[in-house]
Amino acid sequence: MALRKARYIAACIHEIKMELRQDSVFIKANAIEKLAYLQMMGYDISWASFNIIEVMASTKFTEKRIG
Repeated sequence: MALRKARYIAACIHEIKMELRQDSVFIKANAIEKLAYLQMMGYDISWASFNIIEVMASTKFTEKRIG
């Protein structure tokens, strides 16, 4: 069970990293929401700090508040 969970989380983190490489701020904001959930579950997301700041710098408030 734990191995399956670890594989699933690793796959999710890989997917999030791919989304953070996109040019769309909307896609990045969605990835940040996923990261926030993982952080609440106790996983380290410090590697995404710059991406979070990048979303916070958005001109749209709906994207900015996610960061």
